[in-house]
Formats: sequence, structure tokens, C-alpha cells
Amino acid sequence: MKHFFRVLVLLFCMGTLLYSCRPEPVAVSGIKLSLSSLMLFEGETLPIVATVLPDNADNKTVLWTTDNPSVANVSGGKITAVKAGNAIITATTEDGGRTATCRVEVRSPYVAVGNLSFDKAEIELGIGDEYELRVIVFPENATDKDVTLNSSDPSVATVDQSGKVTGIKTGVASIIATSANGIIKETCKVYVVSITLDRSTLLTHVGGSKSLKASVLPSPVKVKGVLWGSSDPSVAAVDQNGKVTGIREGTATISATTQNGSWTASCLLTVKPIPADAVDMGLSVLWAPCNLGADTPEGYGDYYAWGAVETWYEDGCAQSETPVWKPGRSNGYCTANCPFREGHKYLKYVLSEPFWGGSGSPDCKAVLDSEDDAAHVRTNGEWRIPLDEEWTELRNPDNCTWTWTTLNGINGYMVTSKKTGNSIFLPAAGYRSETFISSVGQTGFYWASTLLNSVNSSSSYAWMVYMADRGNSARYLGQSIRPVLE
Repeated sequence: MKHFFRVLVLLFCMGTLLYSCRPEPVAVSGIKLSLSSLMLFEGETLPIVATVLPDNADNKTVLWTTDNPSVANVSGGKITAVKAGNAIITATTEDGGRTATCRVEVRSPYVAVGNLSFDKAEIELGIGDEYELRVIVFPENATDKDVTLNSSDPSVATVDQSGKVTGIKTGVASIIATSANGIIKETCKVYVVSITLDRSTLLTHVGGSKSLKASVLPSPVKVKGVLWGSSDPSVAAVDQNGKVTGIREGTATISATTQNGSWTASCLLTVKPIPADAVDMGLSVLWAPCNLGADTPEGYGDYYAWGAVETWYEDGCAQSETPVWKPGRSNGYCTANCPFREGHKYLKYVLSEPFWGGSGSPDCKAVLDSEDDAAHVRTNGEWRIPLDEEWTELRNPDNCTWTWTTLNGINGYMVTSKKTGNSIFLPAAGYRSETFISSVGQTGFYWASTLLNSVNSSSSYAWMVYMADRGNSARYLGQSIRPVLE
């Protein structure tokens, strides 16, 4: 019995000794994650690893939570992306409540841009006008919808990145949209439109008529037709071809408006009474009683090259054998002084390629513009040089008789109308070539404002009348002008 008791005491002492020698438990001091942030597309999963510190911690149990389970959830460290958005995944140690976080961004699956389009394939603007151009990205769920906008010609039209297009000057430009990756492009044509008239001011007479020409630019623009109107139809009327007719003395504004009503150009028209000295020959125009530069019917007047609005000699030298020439004109009426001529070619009033010296195609102008018409310029727009057909009308024997005679000692033709009985005298003023004056008293050479329409000679010659006959002359020669008015 005593032996058994001793064994029990010995076992108790040994257990107490063993218990007192057991090591203390190791507490958790921290936790870290393998990723602090990540990005997933919807439906993707990714495990992250939590490391509990220290390595010999007794309790390494980790609890996982998410602050936004509709975006991303977590189980055992495996994160699952639910929908686009942001969430924070938190790992917490069971021992000590230590935490670490991972920021998760969830994106929708990447969808590439397949196509771009504009709300309009082309637009028309006036100078200074604006239009908000809208870019449409396809498909609608494309991941990156950013688009860059540029103009092919900012001098014609500009565009900002919001799509505001501004017309700068007349012309055509393209607005180019480019996707963010630079692969997809689309263009919108921009036509910056202007309408102009060939005259800003115009003079006509009561009962007379003048024609205005409207130009809508640029040439590819769809709006072509114009609507004409007069601010005061009691002063002047205008038809839909731009023909203006004076009704009574006064002023009126003649306007041309594009058919869409967007753009307008105007001309100030002055209607004057018919000059008392205008001669009615019963024809389509009234004739001046004197040559341009003359004061009397028999006066020779001045000599002009075709298209020139001034003489090459100083005033008072028209009939001189040795005139005083203006600076740079000492060679007189020669090819070097021919208006619009450069070398052997011409820069204006050309019908065929071989004689054209300008850019592009020949201008195909066959009648002098007002600014190149000496009669128009010298009389402030009241008179002009006759057309070839108006000279032909005057020469027609059914309309007029032409009689060679003398008026106050000057040879010439007296032209008498068979319709009204009125007459005009055309003196035999001759012509000027280089520095010489020729054929005075023998014949006269009178310009028409019409270019010779022969293809081979169209660059160098214009129609004229030498007395009762029709002919043509080199454009550089100095000849007389007998003005007309409508």
C-alpha cells in the first residue's frame, strides 16, 4: 500500500514539472497580402495570398470580407469580379484582428471601336457661321469612346474637340474624326459658302437695263440657284436672271439670295435720267454723240489698247507725232504694253490653252469686265464700250445708212438711223501703233468689247469696226472708242 502511494506522488511531481516547462503560445503581429491593388474584367477570378506574421504564429486563421459585394466578392482569398466598379477586399486575422487590404477595380470586358460616323456627312456654312458636329461611336458599348477631331484645312474651317465647326473662308475642308487607337477614321465635308455679285455698285438709266452676275462658291456646293430681289421695285426691277431695269430716278438695293435663304449678296443700284445728248438710233442701245475723250462729234478723242482704261501718253498728246509718254510706256502701243499680256501669253480674256499664261484652265472670258472697260471707268459707270453685236446692229443696212462725208473739216462717216432719223458722226481718227499715229483722216478703228472668238487668234485679237466694215485688231493697238448705254 505504501508502495502504491509513493508511485502516485512520484507521477504527480513529474507532471507538475513537465507543465511548468511548456513554452508560451506565439501571438499574431501582422498580416500582408500578395497584391495591394488589382484590375479584373467582369467574370474573372484571381486568388491572392495572405501571409500572417510572424511565421511561427500559433493561429494563422484569416477571415476575408468585401466592402462592395455587388462589384467583387471573396472566398478563401479568391476574388471574383461581378460588375464594373471598385471594391476593397479586407483580410483579418482571427488572432489579434490584424488587417490588410487590396483595392480591386472591375472593368467591363474590352470592346473595340468598330466604326465612327457623323450626324451629317457634309455641312454648308457661311463665313463666321458655326455648327455643332456630333460624332457617333459604334458599337455603343465600346470601351474607349474617346475621339480626336481635326480639320484638313484650318484656313477654311476649324473644329474644336467638342465638335464645334467654324467657317473661316470660302472653300472646302474635311473634318476628320479618329478613334483613340488611331485605327478608325471618318470624315465630314465642310463647304464654307459665299455668294458674291460681280458689282457692288451699278448705274443705269431710266428705261435702261444692266445685268448682274451672282457666283456661289465653292464650286462643288449644292446650293447653286439664287433668288433676285429689289428693295424698291418702283425704282428698279430685277428678273430671275439678274437683269436689272431702271424704272425711275433713285436708288435701290438689288439682292441675290441662295435658294435655301442662308446667304445674300447685294449691289447698290443708281438710276439716272437718260443723258440729254444720248442718241437714240432705234436700236438696243443708245449711242454717245462723241468719241471717248472728245468734246465734239468730229473730235478724234483718245486711243486705248483693248482692256486698258488709260492712255499710254500724257493728256493732250492724242494727235501728236511725238507725244509725251507716261512712265514705262515710252514704246507706245506695242506688245510689251499690251494689257494682261506676259511674254507670248495672256493672263485674262483667253479662250484656248495655247495662249493661256495663268494657272489652271483659260478663263474663257469673251467680253471686257467693267473694270477693264475704258468707257465705263472714264465715265464713272455711265457708258461702256459697245459689244460686237451692237456694232453689227448699227452696221446693218436695214437699220442705218453710212455716208462718207466731212463734218467741220473732218472726214468720217455719218450714220443715220432709218428708224428714228437721228445721226451720229464717226470721225476717221486713224489708230496708234508703237509710237506712230496712222491713217488719220483716211479711216477709223473703233473697239468692240468682245474678244475675237476664233480659236487660233483668241488671245491676241478683239473685234473692232474700221468705218463701215467689221474686222479685228491686235489687242495692243491704240484705237478709238464710241460709248453706248443701255
